[in-house]
Amino acid sequence: MTESALKTFLRQPFSASLPQQLLNYLFAADVPLFERPKTLVEAADNVVLAQQVGTVTLADGRNLGIFDVAVTEAVQIARNRKGLRDVAVNYIDQNIIHGALVFFHSPNQADYRLTFIARYSAFDLDSMELVKNETAPKRFAFVLGPNEACTTAARRLMELAGKQAIDLKALTNAFAVEPLNKEFFKQFKDIHFKKIWTYLAEHHWADFLGDEPVPADAKATDKLAKPIRDFAKKMLGRIVFLHFLQKKGWLGCPVATSPWANGDKRFMQTLFEQFAHPGQFYSRCLTELFFNTLNNARTDSVFAVEGMAPCRVPYLNGGLFDRDTRPNGQWLTDAIDLPTDYFQSLLQFFEQYNFTIDENSPGDYEVGIDPEMLGHIFESLLEENREKGAFYTPKEIVQYMCQESLIQHLTYHLINELGESLQPALLEAITTLIRGGSRGDERNRHNLILLHAPRIEELLDDLKICDPAIGSGAFPVGMLQEIFAAKMTLDLTLNRAEVKKRIIQETIYGVDMEPGAVDIARLRFWLSLVVDEDEPQPLPNLDYKIMQGDSLLESFEGIKLDKILQTQQVTYLVENGQIDIFGQIADPQITMNFSEEKKQQLRDLLRLYYDPEALKRQGLKKEAVKRQVDTIVHDHLDYNFELVERSLERQIGDLEDEIMDIETSIQNNPGEAKARRKQKEDQIVRKQKSIAARQTQLDAVRVSQQRLHALNTANKPYFLWHLFFPDVFEQQGFDIVIANPPYLQLARIPAEAAQYGREGYDTFEKTGDIYGLFYEQGVRLLRPGGVLTYITSNSWLQTQYGKPLRQLFVQQTDPLTLLNFADTRLFETAVVE
Repeated sequence: MTESALKTFLRQPFSASLPQQLLNYLFAADVPLFERPKTLVEAADNVVLAQQVGTVTLADGRNLGIFDVAVTEAVQIARNRKGLRDVAVNYIDQNIIHGALVFFHSPNQADYRLTFIARYSAFDLDSMELVKNETAPKRFAFVLGPNEACTTAARRLMELAGKQAIDLKALTNAFAVEPLNKEFFKQFKDIHFKKIWTYLAEHHWADFLGDEPVPADAKATDKLAKPIRDFAKKMLGRIVFLHFLQKKGWLGCPVATSPWANGDKRFMQTLFEQFAHPGQFYSRCLTELFFNTLNNARTDSVFAVEGMAPCRVPYLNGGLFDRDTRPNGQWLTDAIDLPTDYFQSLLQFFEQYNFTIDENSPGDYEVGIDPEMLGHIFESLLEENREKGAFYTPKEIVQYMCQESLIQHLTYHLINELGESLQPALLEAITTLIRGGSRGDERNRHNLILLHAPRIEELLDDLKICDPAIGSGAFPVGMLQEIFAAKMTLDLTLNRAEVKKRIIQETIYGVDMEPGAVDIARLRFWLSLVVDEDEPQPLPNLDYKIMQGDSLLESFEGIKLDKILQTQQVTYLVENGQIDIFGQIADPQITMNFSEEKKQQLRDLLRLYYDPEALKRQGLKKEAVKRQVDTIVHDHLDYNFELVERSLERQIGDLEDEIMDIETSIQNNPGEAKARRKQKEDQIVRKQKSIAARQTQLDAVRVSQQRLHALNTANKPYFLWHLFFPDVFEQQGFDIVIANPPYLQLARIPAEAAQYGREGYDTFEKTGDIYGLFYEQGVRLLRPGGVLTYITSNSWLQTQYGKPLRQLFVQQTDPLTLLNFADTRLFETAVVE
C-alpha cells in the first residue's frame, strides 16, 4: 500500500472491518482476532460497548492488547480527549499486559481515534528482578476519518509497517510526539519563516522602517530588520491560530444557518484556493479577514471576498487581530504581499499536520500540533530570548512546579485555620486533590476535601499568581489547567468555559520584556478558552493581564515610579528634616496623593477593558477605555518627574539665595580681613558648582521625561507593578510567584546592569547572574505566607556571587524544597545545569 493509499484508507469512516484491515497491513500478515470478543463493559457512562478483540505478540515477546470501544454521542471523538481518557482508565488499563491499541468510535460520528497506550515491565539489571512500571501509562492518539488530513498518521504507520519486526519500542516511536514537533519546527523556522521575512526585508523595507536606509553591513541590516521579523511571526501566528479555530468548525459556516457548526475544516486552504487574486492574498484577503471580520463585531457575521462564496466567520476580539503598527507607532500599510507560491507552500505544509486544540498533558498526547507546541515554536523564534538566557521548560517540570505551588498554598492556609494537628492529613488530602484533580473524577474527592470544599474553592478563587518572566506562557497556562482541574473536581456542575474565564481574569498575571512573547502567551490563553466553548464568544482583552515590561525595574533612568498608588504624602523623617522618595528635601506643597476616587476609576477601567461584553453593554470601544487608562498612567508618570524637577529647582533656588546672602555680606563688609573674604568667595564657587551639578541633573531629568514620552509603548524598559495590578498590592502582594527566569551574566549587559544596581537589590553583584535579581524581586512581590517556585541554574549554590542570594533565602524566606538536578540535562540547548 502506498502512503497515498494508506491516507485514503485512514480517511474513510470507521467500520467494523477497519481494525482487522489496518492490523493486517501493519503486521504484514493476517492478525488473528478473538472469535468471541471479551466484553469489558456494556452500557456505562459514555460507553456503548467496550471489548477486547484480540492480542498480538510483538517481536520482543511483549503482548499488545487490541480493544474496540464504542462511545456515546456525548463524547466527541475529535475533541473530547478527556472523555476517552477516562474510558481508557476505567475499563482498559487494568486489562493491559504491556501495551494496547484502542479504536474509539461512535455510531453517528465518522471520525475515530486510534490510541496507543504504553505500559510495560522492565528488567532491572541491578536487582536481577522484573520491575513493573507503576507510573500512569502514557497515551498517544491519532484522530482519523473523513474530517482529518491523516498525513502524519499515514507517514508514521507506513514507517511502522516497513519494519521487519515490530516491538513495543517501534510502536512507541511511531506514536511519539517529539519527533513530529522537531520536524514541524525545523520546516516552519528554516523554510517558511526565513523565506517570508527575508522577502519582506528585500521588497517592503520602507513600509516597516520608513526612510531608514538599508545598512551596507549584513549584521546591522539583520538587527535593524527586527520589526519585519516581528511582523512575520505575528502573521504566521494568526494563520496558525486560525488552523486551530477551523478545527472547531467555526470558520466558513453556511450563511443560511445560525448555529456555529458545519464550518470548513480546511477553511484557510479553501480561502487561498478560491480567492480571485492569489498574488494579493495578504493585502486584499487576509487583511479583510483579520482586521475587518475577526476583529469587527458585525450583526450578520458574513465574510466575503472575490472568488469565494459568502460564509460566516465569528467576531473574536481579544487583540490578536488588531491592526499592526510600525516602530514609530503609525499604522502599518495593508499593501504588503508575498509571491503566490509562498502562501501556497505554507498552507500545504500546515495541511500535513493535525492541529489539536487542547493542550497535551505529560501523560496524554494527541499526535499533532497543540497550543503548547505553538508556544514553544514562537518562543524559539524570539531571537532575543537566547541572548537574554530564556529557555523553554519541559512540560513535566511545569506541571510538577504548578502542582507543588498549589499544594503548598492550600495546605499553608488550611493548617493556619484548622490547626497544626491536621497537617499530615491535610497535606495528603490536598496532594490527592491537586495531583489527582487533573483527572477530575470522584476517586480524587478525599473526605477532608469534601468537608472543606467551600473553603478550598474560596482559596482557589482568591488566588493571585504571577510569572514575572512569562515567555510563551507555560507556567500561567499550567496554573490555569491545575486550578481548573481542582475546581471541576470540587464542583462537577460548573460551566467549564466560565471557570476558565474567571481564573484568567481574577488569578493570572504575567510580564515579559519581549512583546512577541506577550503575544504568544495571550494567544495560548485564548486557545484555552476556545477549547471549552460550544460557540464562539468574543475573547477577553488581556492587555492589562499579560503585559510587556522589565519586571526588575519600576523606575526609568533612575526616576522611581513605584509609589504611584500611595494615598498619603510619601516622605521620610531624617535628622535634618524630611526627604522625599527621591532622597531630596520634601516640598510640603507637593504630595503623592492618588485619590481613592482616581484609584477606583483606574480599577474600574481595567476591569471594564478585560470584558468585551461589558464594553458592549456600555456602548464603549476598547480603544476609548485604553486612552483613559493611558491618560491616568501618563499623568502620574509626569507627576513623578515633576516631583524630582521641583525638588532640584528648589535646591537651585536655595543655593542661589545662599550665594546672594554671601555676596551681600561681602559688599556690606568692605574692610573685612582678606582671609575671611577669600573664605566667602570659595563658598560662592562651591555653591555655584553645586548649582551647575543640579542644573545638569535637572536637564537630564527633563531629557529623560522627553525620552519616556517618545518611547514605543510596546517596548517599555520598566514595569509599573503597583499601578497596573492594584488589586494585588492592596492584598500585600501575590500568593504565588512561579517562573523559569532568564539565566544571563550581568557583565554581558552593562547598561541594564547599571540600572539594576541603582534599584537597590541586595542580591546585585556585578559578576552575578540576572536570575538572582528575579529571585529577590519574586520575594518582594509576594504577600506574607506566599509561595515562590523557580527553576534556575544551580550555580548560586556554590559561587561567590551567589552568596547574597543564599543569604536572602536564609534571612527573608522559609525554604520548603530544593531539587538539584546536577549532571542532568533538562534543557537540550542550555549549557548550564
